[in-house]
Amino acid sequence: MRRNKYWPLIIVLILGAIMAPIIIRCDDGKYIVSYDAIPPVKPYKPSKVKLYIENSGSMDGYMFDGSELKDAVYSYVSGLSTHSDTTELFFVNSNVYSVKAPLHDFIYAMSPTAFHSSPGNKANTDIADIFSMVLSQIEENSVNILVTDAILDLPSGSTVFFRTKQTQIKSIFENYLKVNPNFAIEIFRMLSRFNGKYYYTGGNVTLSDQQRPYYMFVMGDKQALSSANGIVAKSLIQHGVEDYYAYSSYTQVPFVVENKKKKGNGGYFEVRLQQKSVPVIAKVDLQYTLHEDEFLIEPNLYAIAFGDDSIKIKTIKELPKEPEYTHAFTLSLPENATEGSVNLYFCPPPYPLWLEDANDDLSDASVATTMKTTGIKYVVEGISDAFASTCVNNPAPFTNGDKVYTPKSKADKKPIPVLAGWKFRLDKKANYKKP
Repeated sequence: MRRNKYWPLIIVLILGAIMAPIIIRCDDGKYIVSYDAIPPVKPYKPSKVKLYIENSGSMDGYMFDGSELKDAVYSYVSGLSTHSDTTELFFVNSNVYSVKAPLHDFIYAMSPTAFHSSPGNKANTDIADIFSMVLSQIEENSVNILVTDAILDLPSGSTVFFRTKQTQIKSIFENYLKVNPNFAIEIFRMLSRFNGKYYYTGGNVTLSDQQRPYYMFVMGDKQALSSANGIVAKSLIQHGVEDYYAYSSYTQVPFVVENKKKKGNGGYFEVRLQQKSVPVIAKVDLQYTLHEDEFLIEPNLYAIAFGDDSIKIKTIKELPKEPEYTHAFTLSLPENATEGSVNLYFCPPPYPLWLEDANDDLSDASVATTMKTTGIKYVVEGISDAFASTCVNNPAPFTNGDKVYTPKSKADKKPIPVLAGWKFRLDKKANYKKP
């Protein structure tokens, strides 16, 4: 596995209200660490699973007996269905069409013939329109799965089409986030053999047992998606997941603060900053960011806004046996802390590191035998742009194997998503007053 809204005003207000801790110089070295803990939120099981299969002509090649796509989709959706009240099935092309059938029969009976006999315009589909239709049918606590090749049908000679489509997708998701600010989306990049005609701008080529990518876009409230991840881990999806990324709205992270000797007592405890540094540990619940641990444990993806750089993240560890928190952050508090505000943010890269390699801009016959998808970069960037907000401090460059992500500066005008944050406060003991 390779690693890896625009609501500036709203984000600023949230961050300003939630994250405004103060560090005050304490001459005798005695400090009170205090915090307003955010209690853990119990994930709820999805009340409904809704599966949408794009049945356009470009998807015909996946619909043969023994298709990895069928196996993967069935293993994922059937696992979720056993923990939900209802499962609903749909074909989607120029419109959405409900299908009444058992899940197994629906998936394994899919074929080019079945696709062609279903209603709707299957000759030309638009991924932006499909997103819009699926978003309009999302229900509370539901997990909504769109299976599609996500290919942008590039008009001949239209080089500006991709960016226009990116803007359209951004607008669709931005408008939906206004209705449901708890919304999140997961992107699963999958592989399956393809047997049939592959369509490109101006023609087609017939492929036989050619590996081709397809995508599952999983959408809904982030609590429902987090619960779904606990029910069916990516490792349990048949034939595996090639790549993954997620976008979610800002989360006030559930957390508690303690040090190695003293646990929090009603939201505060005493420390003595007479050593070189004192570790303070925050146990946090990051599950609703929907990001993988390889990102969540990377200190360079966290920004600490402070008057100087004296507060550091020493370690980030997973807490597999902790029922309420997913990670423990050890922060180093300096002996000579200066006055200033402290803010800690989780700022993952705005785009997955695999995106450039997965994208094709040409839409010609050569892409048919590659693992690339025409226009997927602009689809994902449109989604990302809808979630993006400006991070107060840009994190340091982040390396993942042979991929290097360098955060954009403010001058580049490319905002970095801020998905999570938390706070604590230091006061010298003589001035501390219990709330």
